[in-house]
Amino acid sequence: MHPTITFQEYLNLEDFSSHRNEYIDGQLLPLDTLSIDHCIINGNLKAILKKEQERLQNYTVYDGKTKVYIEHSNSCVYPDLMVVTEKPQCFSGNPNIVKNPSLVIEVLSTDSEDYDWGNKFQQYKNIPSLTEYILVDQYKPVVEVLRKVSPNTWDMFYISGSSKAFQIECIPLLLELKEIYKNAQWLSPFG
Repeated sequence: MHPTITFQEYLNLEDFSSHRNEYIDGQLLPLDTLSIDHCIINGNLKAILKKEQERLQNYTVYDGKTKVYIEHSNSCVYPDLMVVTEKPQCFSGNPNIVKNPSLVIEVLSTDSEDYDWGNKFQQYKNIPSLTEYILVDQYKPVVEVLRKVSPNTWDMFYISGSSKAFQIECIPLLLELKEIYKNAQWLSPFG
């Protein structure tokens, strides 16, 4: 068992750390280095969300530099992307830690898939404002969308194939997989 640290010790450590760590109730979880395709896919998603944000002006987009604090489990995690559709609520006034995302997006890797689907999703489900959780496979054009139906019920939608699209309901925005995966190194160009 690893020694536990306080949340304040974690915040102090993160300020000077050369890599990102998540905090799960006293334990540190180091995050892996991101692949090129992860960065491309995440960048595509961020660009799409930011472009729509400029048009609608009713939400805020945060990338993987901003943490989410989950009070229920005393955890602090880094989603790849998140959207806040209300006024952002920051943890103790810290603008780098948000408490009220409506949408969280994770780009999956072989190292993170079990965690993102398992423990991390269990943490996210305790955020009252969260209504959508999107998991994007970085190795093939597959997206899984989970939508909150009630506090303890989530519907899942599986989207597969570069010609497919899906709706983000909290914004609203139609996302095409060909745009998400544009320039991914394992795909031929979409033209």
